[in-house]
Amino acid sequence: AVIENFIGGYLHPRASVRRLLAGGHGMDVAVQLVLLGYFLRQILFVAMPQMRAALGGGGLGWYFGQLVEMGIIFGVLTMAVFGIGRLFGGKGTLEQSAVVMGWYLLVTSFIDPLLAAAWMRIREAARLAAESPGIEVAVPGGASVTLAVLGSLAMWLLAAYVAELHRFRSTWAVLAVMLGLSFLVGFLASALVPGG
Repeated sequence: AVIENFIGGYLHPRASVRRLLAGGHGMDVAVQLVLLGYFLRQILFVAMPQMRAALGGGGLGWYFGQLVEMGIIFGVLTMAVFGIGRLFGGKGTLEQSAVVMGWYLLVTSFIDPLLAAAWMRIREAARLAAESPGIEVAVPGGASVTLAVLGSLAMWLLAAYVAELHRFRSTWAVLAVMLGLSFLVGFLASALVPGG
């Protein structure tokens, strides 16, 4: 049943959230979901030792830092999804938002290391190009495709989860708002950060 629900989190995202919310779970379950997501993520990182080493991983401090980072992401996501959703007339409560975001972090913990690996390869190519302007550096095509496909999947899942949480009819409308807000935040950040 656990594996079936996990797969359903990808194939039938809104239905998986509907089942989760029907259970009336509280903040304790939200924290358990986040911890399960953290442990699954670390198991996958162990299976990819080169990437873990590139991220500076291996010591106890690194694992603790990863746990703190996931906790911060969970908190920020929960508050943003609850607050912004309510601004648009959403019905989800703060506790429900926490449970759904815990579920989101658990489901996407499977693709997160793959996204991180793809992003690291692209960032390394960009660094080499900046350090050696006279040398042609090939953009890793496989990493670019992986980043685009899995990044789009993660955004779509988040939009579907938020739509079901707040009982919005259209997942596409939620996705459009998310993309619009992302562009706005990116534009404001680029305007506020002075160029180097």
